[in-house]
Amino acid sequence: MNNTKISIIIPVYNVEKYLERCLNSIVNQTLYDLEIICINDGSTDKSLEILNKFAEKDSRFIIINQKNSGQAIARNKALEVVNGEYVGFVDSDDWIDSNFYENLYNSAKKYNTDIAVASVLRERKNCSSYRIKYNNEKVYTGKSDILNVCDCPNLCYIWNKIYKTDKLKFSNITFPEGMYFEDVLFTTKVLGTLNSIVTVPNTYYHYMINDGTSTVKSNHTSKKNQDRYNNQKEAILFCLENNIKIKEKEYCINNKTYKLGPINWLKIKDNIKTNHHIFLLFGFIPIFKKHF
Repeated sequence: MNNTKISIIIPVYNVEKYLERCLNSIVNQTLYDLEIICINDGSTDKSLEILNKFAEKDSRFIIINQKNSGQAIARNKALEVVNGEYVGFVDSDDWIDSNFYENLYNSAKKYNTDIAVASVLRERKNCSSYRIKYNNEKVYTGKSDILNVCDCPNLCYIWNKIYKTDKLKFSNITFPEGMYFEDVLFTTKVLGTLNSIVTVPNTYYHYMINDGTSTVKSNHTSKKNQDRYNNQKEAILFCLENNIKIKEKEYCINNKTYKLGPINWLKIKDNIKTNHHIFLLFGFIPIFKKHF
């Protein structure tokens, strides 16, 4: 009989500096009934050696090796073999609170929701800051409410949540392959397709900013910009086509405050160079800096 409560999917590529911290935070979870699926994406450092060391000591680990193909293919491959009642994702240079999955699982079961979501702390070398924070345990069922409480598609975090596995598989939503920022479209579609979510207070995912992640360190800057734009555009079109209302955001441009929603974003797309679209609108460069 399978008693796995949560399957955790972890793509791994050349993160030997951070991997043990990540895996230790999962091994030491207060919820023990976990399946830990690590996909080694053709690492050339000691990442695979570290994975094998953990797998030798803990039977909950499943190690999958593939040639370097990217996070999307790694995650899609793992989704084919998950056995848990819920599924979660962790990036291999991040870490989680020791009670992270127990808190999410208990809240999801308590309210029978398809998704449970936790707060996110962005970790830099000398400081931490909230990216999103939940102070109350509360259930949301409307599609617009679900996306807005997650601040999606502005913050398309896949890893601060767990998802009911049978509902996720039934949706047939997969990660778009061969692209950066593949989780933007995936997360938007999942949140807009599954039926309920519960916010879980006092529970934190620690998102590390460093030079080793695939979204930070790359020589393919033009492709990254284009992929970010394409995925954000498709996410917004998905919301519009499904009558999902996205919150407008305030932006400071040349000392003036503007509110921009998805319609504005699509209208200006032909007036700015393509690889700047999403950076301008969503505040990723200084001249379009958000208010926090």
